[in-house]
Amino acid sequence: MTTLKKAWNVIFQEPALLLFENEKVVPKKDRVFLLQEIQSRLSRLPDDESGSAKKLKKDQKPLFPNREIWQLTVVPYRIFYELHYSENSINIFFIGRKIKESTDEMYERTLEKLE
Repeated sequence: MTTLKKAWNVIFQEPALLLFENEKVVPKKDRVFLLQEIQSRLSRLPDDESGSAKKLKKDQKPLFPNREIWQLTVVPYRIFYELHYSENSINIFFIGRKIKESTDEMYERTLEKLE
């Protein structure tokens, strides 16, 4: 007998939504591809630590105090999200484009683009 897992709901929260719509962060030409990748990789197994998804350590930069954070890599983007098992939801709260820098540096540089 095969048991099907319920699909997860993917929700973009601020500032992820603002970043996704910001041409300097996610160019229009990348948006459809990025949405397709997020949906296909996260909608069934968002907590499967694979080559492209990983749970961040609590002391790993960038720091998100008191949160269990996951990072999805869709080259060159990094998508940060939280899982809410009781609601079967994935809350994406940050998207950045990483270019030859640490994730922490990418995070800081991307936030500057919202100012």
